[in-house]
Amino acid sequence: MAERDYSHRGVVDKLGVKPGDPVVFLDLGWRLDDELRLGVLDRTGRDVADTDEPARVVLVAADVSTDAISVLSEWRSRIHPGGGIWFLTPKRGQPGYVDQTRLIVAGAHAGVVDNKVCSVSDTVSALRFVIRKADRPAAEARRSAQLKPRASLRPQMNSDVGRGSFRQRQPSSVGQRDHLYRVLRP
Repeated sequence: MAERDYSHRGVVDKLGVKPGDPVVFLDLGWRLDDELRLGVLDRTGRDVADTDEPARVVLVAADVSTDAISVLSEWRSRIHPGGGIWFLTPKRGQPGYVDQTRLIVAGAHAGVVDNKVCSVSDTVSALRFVIRKADRPAAEARRSAQLKPRASLRPQMNSDVGRGSFRQRQPSSVGQRDHLYRVLRP
Protein backbone atom coordinates (compact mmCIF):
# COMPACT_ATOMS: atom_id res chain seq x y z
CA MET A 1 0.00 0.00 0.00
CA ALA A 2 1.35 3.43 -0.90
CA GLU A 3 2.03 5.91 1.89
CA ARG A 4 -0.21 8.94 2.08
CA ASP A 5 1.40 12.33 1.72
CA TYR A 6 0.28 14.89 4.31
CA SER A 7 3.09 17.38 3.67
CA HIS A 8 0.63 19.85 2.13
CA ARG A 9 -1.35 20.04 5.39
CA GLY A 10 -0.48 22.57 8.06
CA VAL A 11 0.41 21.50 11.58
CA VAL A 12 -2.82 22.92 13.03
CA ASP A 13 -4.78 20.78 10.52
CA LYS A 14 -2.75 17.70 11.42
CA LEU A 15 -3.50 18.28 15.11
CA GLY A 16 -7.23 18.38 14.32
CA VAL A 17 -7.85 21.75 15.95
CA LYS A 18 -11.29 23.13 15.08
CA PRO A 19 -12.95 26.53 15.57
CA GLY A 20 -14.25 26.93 19.13
CA ASP A 21 -12.17 24.08 20.58
CA PRO A 22 -11.06 24.71 24.18
CA VAL A 23 -7.25 24.29 24.07
CA VAL A 24 -4.57 23.99 26.77
CA PHE A 25 -0.80 24.35 26.33
CA LEU A 26 1.55 22.60 28.77
CA ASP A 27 5.26 23.40 28.59
CA LEU A 28 6.68 20.55 30.65
CA GLY A 29 9.95 19.64 28.94
CA TRP A 30 10.42 22.65 26.69
CA ARG A 31 8.47 25.66 25.42
CA LEU A 32 6.08 25.24 22.50
CA ASP A 33 6.81 27.41 19.50
CA ASP A 34 4.96 30.75 19.61
CA GLU A 35 4.00 30.36 15.95
CA LEU A 36 2.26 27.06 16.74
CA ARG A 37 0.47 28.60 19.73
CA LEU A 38 -0.76 31.55 17.68
CA GLY A 39 -1.84 29.26 14.82
CA VAL A 40 -3.86 27.08 17.19
CA LEU A 41 -5.49 30.05 18.92
CA ASP A 42 -6.21 31.66 15.56
CA ARG A 43 -7.98 28.48 14.41
CA THR A 44 -10.03 28.19 17.60
CA GLY A 45 -10.96 31.87 17.54
CA ARG A 46 -10.77 32.04 21.32
CA ASP A 47 -8.40 32.19 24.28
CA VAL A 48 -7.04 29.10 26.01
CA ALA A 49 -9.52 27.00 27.98
CA ASP A 50 -10.54 28.14 31.44
CA THR A 51 -9.23 26.02 34.32
CA ASP A 52 -12.69 24.54 35.00
CA GLU A 53 -13.52 23.94 31.31
CA PRO A 54 -12.98 20.49 29.73
CA ALA A 55 -10.35 20.87 27.02
CA ARG A 56 -10.81 19.32 23.57
CA VAL A 57 -7.13 19.67 22.71
CA VAL A 58 -4.21 19.50 25.15
CA LEU A 59 -0.78 20.16 23.67
CA VAL A 60 2.01 18.88 25.93
CA ALA A 61 5.62 19.86 25.15
CA ALA A 62 7.30 16.82 26.69
CA ASP A 63 10.78 15.36 26.80
CA VAL A 64 12.49 12.43 28.47
CA SER A 65 12.11 14.09 31.92
CA THR A 66 8.29 14.30 31.68
CA ASP A 67 6.27 11.87 33.81
CA ALA A 68 3.91 10.79 31.04
CA ILE A 69 1.72 8.54 33.21
CA SER A 70 0.86 11.29 35.69
CA VAL A 71 0.25 13.88 32.95
CA LEU A 72 -2.00 11.52 30.99
CA SER A 73 -3.86 10.40 34.13
CA GLU A 74 -4.50 13.96 35.26
CA TRP A 75 -5.66 15.19 31.86
CA ARG A 76 -7.77 12.10 31.12
CA SER A 77 -10.18 13.31 33.79
CA ARG A 78 -10.03 16.92 32.60
CA ILE A 79 -10.51 16.60 28.84
CA HIS A 80 -13.76 16.54 26.92
CA PRO A 81 -14.74 12.86 26.31
CA GLY A 82 -14.08 13.30 22.58
CA GLY A 83 -10.92 15.34 23.11
CA GLY A 84 -7.27 14.42 22.80
CA ILE A 85 -3.98 14.87 24.59
CA TRP A 86 -1.11 15.49 22.17
CA PHE A 87 2.42 14.72 23.36
CA LEU A 88 4.83 16.80 21.29
CA THR A 89 8.29 15.31 21.70
CA PRO A 90 11.74 15.77 20.15
CA LYS A 91 12.42 13.40 17.28
CA ARG A 92 15.12 10.72 17.41
CA GLY A 93 18.58 12.27 17.61
CA GLN A 94 17.29 15.47 19.25
CA PRO A 95 18.05 16.36 22.89
CA GLY A 96 15.27 15.08 25.19
CA TYR A 97 14.13 12.39 22.69
CA VAL A 98 11.33 10.16 23.99
CA ASP A 99 10.76 6.70 22.50
CA GLN A 100 7.09 6.76 21.52
CA THR A 101 6.64 3.11 22.49
CA ARG A 102 7.28 4.22 26.09
CA LEU A 103 4.55 6.83 25.71
CA ILE A 104 2.13 4.20 24.39
CA VAL A 105 2.76 2.03 27.46
CA ALA A 106 2.29 5.09 29.70
CA GLY A 107 -1.03 5.76 27.96
CA ALA A 108 -2.24 2.25 28.70
CA HIS A 109 -1.39 2.74 32.39
CA ALA A 110 -3.28 6.04 32.40
CA GLY A 111 -6.39 4.62 30.72
CA VAL A 112 -5.97 6.29 27.33
CA VAL A 113 -5.00 4.94 23.94
CA ASP A 114 -2.88 6.44 21.17
CA ASN A 115 -4.67 6.89 17.88
CA LYS A 116 -2.65 9.28 15.74
CA VAL A 117 0.91 10.41 15.12
CA CYS A 118 2.12 13.33 13.03
CA SER A 119 5.19 15.35 12.24
CA VAL A 120 5.11 18.86 13.68
CA SER A 121 8.50 20.00 12.38
CA ASP A 122 11.90 18.64 11.40
CA THR A 123 12.71 18.21 15.09
CA VAL A 124 9.33 17.52 16.75
CA SER A 125 6.70 14.81 16.34
CA ALA A 126 3.33 14.43 18.05
CA LEU A 127 1.38 11.46 19.39
CA ARG A 128 -2.31 11.82 20.33
CA PHE A 129 -3.99 9.99 23.19
CA VAL A 130 -7.77 9.70 23.56
CA ILE A 131 -10.24 8.04 25.89
CA ARG A 132 -11.43 4.78 24.35
CA LYS A 133 -14.96 5.10 22.97
CA ALA A 134 -16.07 2.26 25.23
CA ASP A 135 -14.83 4.23 28.27
CA ARG A 136 -16.44 7.57 27.39
CA PRO A 137 -19.48 8.75 29.39
CA ALA A 138 -21.79 8.46 26.36
CA ALA A 139 -20.78 4.82 25.96
CA GLU A 140 -21.48 4.23 29.64
CA ALA A 141 -24.95 5.73 29.21
CA ARG A 142 -25.62 3.54 26.15
CA ARG A 143 -24.51 0.41 28.02
CA SER A 144 -26.76 1.16 30.99
CA ALA A 145 -29.67 1.97 28.64
CA GLN A 146 -29.22 -1.42 26.97
CA LEU A 147 -29.64 -3.11 30.33
CA LYS A 148 -33.02 -1.45 30.92
CA PRO A 149 -35.99 -3.00 29.07
CA ARG A 150 -37.68 -0.55 26.76
CA ALA A 151 -41.47 -0.56 26.56
CA SER A 152 -41.40 -0.61 22.76
CA LEU A 153 -39.58 -3.96 22.79
CA ARG A 154 -42.02 -5.69 25.12
CA PRO A 155 -44.48 -8.11 23.48
CA GLN A 156 -48.05 -6.86 23.19
CA MET A 157 -51.25 -8.87 23.08
CA ASN A 158 -53.02 -8.99 19.74
CA SER A 159 -56.65 -10.10 19.77
CA ASP A 160 -56.72 -10.42 15.95
CA VAL A 161 -54.27 -13.31 15.88
CA GLY A 162 -55.49 -15.29 18.84
CA ARG A 163 -55.56 -15.30 22.57
CA GLY A 164 -52.15 -15.46 24.19
CA SER A 165 -50.14 -14.72 21.07
CA PHE A 166 -47.89 -11.72 20.56
CA ARG A 167 -48.21 -8.94 18.03
CA GLN A 168 -45.98 -9.51 15.02
CA ARG A 169 -44.87 -7.13 12.30
CA GLN A 170 -47.37 -6.78 9.46
CA PRO A 171 -46.85 -9.45 6.79
CA SER A 172 -46.05 -8.03 3.37
CA SER A 173 -48.06 -10.57 1.37
CA VAL A 174 -51.07 -12.86 1.69
CA GLY A 175 -48.79 -15.93 1.65
CA GLN A 176 -46.77 -14.61 4.53
CA ARG A 177 -49.96 -13.80 6.43
CA ASP A 178 -51.28 -17.38 5.96
CA HIS A 179 -47.92 -18.77 7.11
CA LEU A 180 -48.02 -16.53 10.15
CA TYR A 181 -51.49 -17.79 11.12
CA ARG A 182 -50.43 -21.41 10.68
CA VAL A 183 -47.38 -20.87 12.92
CA LEU A 184 -49.33 -19.07 15.64
CA ARG A 185 -52.42 -21.34 15.49
CA PRO A 186 -51.35 -24.97 15.38
